Amino acid sequence: MKAILPGALLALNLFAIPAALAQHEAHQHAAPTATAAIGQPGKAGAASRTIAITLSDMAIDPARIAVHPGETVRFQITNKGQLLHSFVIASQDGHGERQAMMGMMLDHGMVTDTAIVPAMMNMKHDGHEMAHDHTGLVLVEPGKNAELVWTFPQGGVIEAACDMPGHYEAGMVSRLTIDHDGH
Repeated sequence: MKAILPGALLALNLFAIPAALAQHEAHQHAAPTATAAIGQPGKAGAASRTIAITLSDMAIDPARIAVHPGETVRFQITNKGQLLHSFVIASQDGHGERQAMMGMMLDHGMVTDTAIVPAMMNMKHDGHEMAHDHTGLVLVEPGKNAELVWTFPQGGVIEAACDMPGHYEAGMVSRLTIDHDGH
């Protein structure tokens, strides 16, 4: 019995520790798709226009947005729903990564279905700090407003969507078209 226990502990450590480190690395470094492909944060003074965005429970209005290559746009976002929503500019793959991040934020109590929990946003969770790339993302509580200024790339396939768990799948997606006709 005494000889088996140290061997079992050694075997457990050989498998459990690398798996835990890999999970920690994936958590720390799971960044959304590179911003070059989707654009980058812009300066409000450079915005050529403002687009009003309305978030309701399981819909984004407008459902389609056309922009010029390289254009900087100010999005004024209003949440008229009863739930917490995000407005995220990303590629389709980037939305999948953001959905996982939002699910983790829910699991760790950083957000609820209806609110942001500021006291939890800068805390350590499971023994480590949560480091996430929030580029191109705003959270909007029910009845609140937010703003996002974005400079679009020269082309590409991009979406604006809500990445709260289940919301994207329910249709909270706005298709972004980047073309020379733009408007």
